[in-house]
Amino acid sequence: MLELIAEFENLDATLGLQILHHKPLQCERPDVRLILPRLKALFGVPAVGVAILHEGEGLSEVKRRKFAMVLHDAGFRVVWAETAARRHSIMAGRDIVDPYKD
Repeated sequence: MLELIAEFENLDATLGLQILHHKPLQCERPDVRLILPRLKALFGVPAVGVAILHEGEGLSEVKRRKFAMVLHDAGFRVVWAETAARRHSIMAGRDIVDPYKD
């Protein structure tokens, strides 16, 4: 079985700023429903996707939850980064401090 671990957090930013040089239109965004079937066709083995997302607050959280449902419906297992970090006693990105900083 082929496993794909994908960090979808900055998908729009990467696509827009680095590739298209503008905010992606809906028709320019990748269709996540096609990713796993395409991998299965390419490699001839079933593909499992793990999507890592960051939790948000307010409207941002609502958008992220909707995106998570799209990923889930496309066959991805969604992992919320902060929840997983707390569950496994791993420091979240914003909790990391520089021990050498004065």
